[in-house]
Amino acid sequence: MNLAARRSTLYLASLLLASTARVLSGGKFELAWNSVVLPEVGTVSRCLLSTDKTTYIFTPPRMWRVDVESSDKTVNIHSPEGTLITIHSTGESDGTNGEKSATSIRDLAISRFPAAKVSEDFACYTEGASGRAVDVEIKSSVGTTMSSRLALVSINGETIEFRLTCRSERFTSESMFLSSLLTSFQVAPASEKER
Repeated sequence: MNLAARRSTLYLASLLLASTARVLSGGKFELAWNSVVLPEVGTVSRCLLSTDKTTYIFTPPRMWRVDVESSDKTVNIHSPEGTLITIHSTGESDGTNGEKSATSIRDLAISRFPAAKVSEDFACYTEGASGRAVDVEIKSSVGTTMSSRLALVSINGETIEFRLTCRSERFTSESMFLSSLLTSFQVAPASEKER
């Protein structure tokens, strides 16, 4: 086993031991890991995210660091280059399965980034659910331009917010990592919830 593989294995093992957390308000928000062997791919590490509503499973990008901020129900996924993907449970869904969120996603982006350039909203998909997304471009006071993709998806009675943030020149290539994570994000089968 090469050095990079050993570091990755040790890092994942430490996450297995340290990544379960509880929200201070009493709501459930736990992150755990498991591995599965996929034909033609090999062993893949996946995250199990348990909330008050259900348990979700998703595959983070390889070699990205994953941590949890349990106090605000957020999972942070960091690339070695500084890109950040967050997954945040915003609570109860409005019951529209993402149909209503076309307006709310733009309103959310504008409220968070008032000076930003906000694109038109568009459809986004997870495994088994759909929602709305919007791209945002923000210019800092020092001249650096950052881009974000903000997506809201209602799954199983809960609204989940996904956000990618990176330097604008990396946005096209980095947004593929968010797309891949979204398509892997799903309600975990009963066999996975028991692990």
